[in-house]
Amino acid sequence: RGDIKKLHKIFRHLLENAVKFTRYGGVYVKMYSENTDYGVNLCIEMTDTGIGMDAKALRQITEGMYQANKKRNRDSGGIGLGLFIVYGFAHRMGGFVKIDSERENGTTVRVTIPQKVVDARPCLLLKESFDSAVLFHVRPDKYKVPKLRDFYRSMAANLASGIHVPLYPAETIYELDRLIEKMNVSHIFMGQEEYEENRDSFEELAKEDIVVAVSAGPDLKVPADSKVMLMPKPLYAYPIIRILNEGKDATGLDAPKNIEKPDFDGVKALIVDDEPMNLVVARSLFQEYRMVVDIAGSGRESISKFRNNDYDIVFMDHMMPEMDGVEAMKQIKAVARDLGRNVAVIALTANAVSGAREMFMEEGFDGFIAKPINISDFERVVVRALSGGVADKGGDNR
Repeated sequence: RGDIKKLHKIFRHLLENAVKFTRYGGVYVKMYSENTDYGVNLCIEMTDTGIGMDAKALRQITEGMYQANKKRNRDSGGIGLGLFIVYGFAHRMGGFVKIDSERENGTTVRVTIPQKVVDARPCLLLKESFDSAVLFHVRPDKYKVPKLRDFYRSMAANLASGIHVPLYPAETIYELDRLIEKMNVSHIFMGQEEYEENRDSFEELAKEDIVVAVSAGPDLKVPADSKVMLMPKPLYAYPIIRILNEGKDATGLDAPKNIEKPDFDGVKALIVDDEPMNLVVARSLFQEYRMVVDIAGSGRESISKFRNNDYDIVFMDHMMPEMDGVEAMKQIKAVARDLGRNVAVIALTANAVSGAREMFMEEGFDGFIAKPINISDFERVVVRALSGGVADKGGDNR
């Protein structure tokens, strides 16, 4: 038992901070509990391969001396407003925060919060014990950042020990073939690149008694008669457990059952953000809704693109150099009036402090979505913008 809203905010701010300051590599999230006399300590670890922080930045966080930098220069160090919010929430809930960081060598943030246990049953559980072998096929040499190799190995080891599954790593196709010959293999989990390199072989295996599951992005194409199972990125424990329990009968791994996604097919969207990683993440998400997506790396570029293209909706970051999102939004709306267009401009920003939504709406935005993007918020805001007459599907309304 705890404050789920505060826990959710802690998690989101940790993830936002890690992604914001990580240009290369990735982010590894680990959540676990430690038994105590009063219940458990809920532990959240967020490790990134980003630019890291020096001793001065760490002191600023622990001593509460942070001052917002409106220029938001990420090269100055991986310190963001989100970490101060995390500190505040953790302390109010009786917990603590520990940060290990080094310039150019990434950051690990560990948040520990005491919780009471209402139901001691595990949330993820295998239906029966495993006598067969489960293989984990990821080539570590494909990652230029060494820590990514450790992330995948740690995830596999933690999963195997947590649910007591005989999980064996196979880092090369030769190791995989050798293990299949020597052992009774029931499942193979792998990355998208590994599947694509030996597509025909894995398709044949999947048609036999072996369950083949691939952690894949939306761009992966499989044959029409494929028996390979797809686990949408980012990879986490739930779809793996479902596949282990249900085998080839596991369906709907990419969304909760009985929940229908809204259809944004043909909606022309422009995403504006000065951080390339944010553009990659948002573009991938929006394309899953069949939007036609374009991107701009600055406020000025977004105005230029809007003059020359018909967009139904614009998602605008707030804090950008040279021209912030508010000014860019106002200029885009002025251009829209001159050209006789209707467009919805949605604030898409990490500035989610109290009163932020009201501030953006007063400035003239048609909606507000906090980063990291919550799917429910995204769907609700876009449906409202498109159905409320602010914008119409299909572009220019002249």
